[in-house]
Amino acid sequence: MNVFNARDGMFDLLVDGGYPLSPTAAGLLWFMLFNTIYDPGSKYFCHVNPVLSTNAALSTGTRRGEKSVRRGMAELEELGFIERTAQFGYSGFQRENLIKMTTPDDFCWAYRRRGHAQDSRCNEECS
Repeated sequence: MNVFNARDGMFDLLVDGGYPLSPTAAGLLWFMLFNTIYDPGSKYFCHVNPVLSTNAALSTGTRRGEKSVRRGMAELEELGFIERTAQFGYSGFQRENLIKMTTPDDFCWAYRRRGHAQDSRCNEECS
């Protein structure tokens, strides 16, 4: 699924899927979807702009503390809304994570509900 389609369908996904996002995680999700994803054709399409996705930048953009941002990002990663990959500089120090926007694996767009992996009928029709 293309990230822009996911962005446009995110409200339905959240409602139909019943994902228990905290207010901070929801704010981070919407902020990243509308302010930080790259344009189609970019090398990092579907990835969040690293300059705008530091904890400090996300804290400023969502008006949440950096600890809250870290917890919210962990929540989004655990539920499958983002995938983070550690990035390291030449001297071995860790830089900003590369963040890819995804949709949770357990949500089925065809049936508009969670449980995709558990429903064999859904797996057959959606594959």
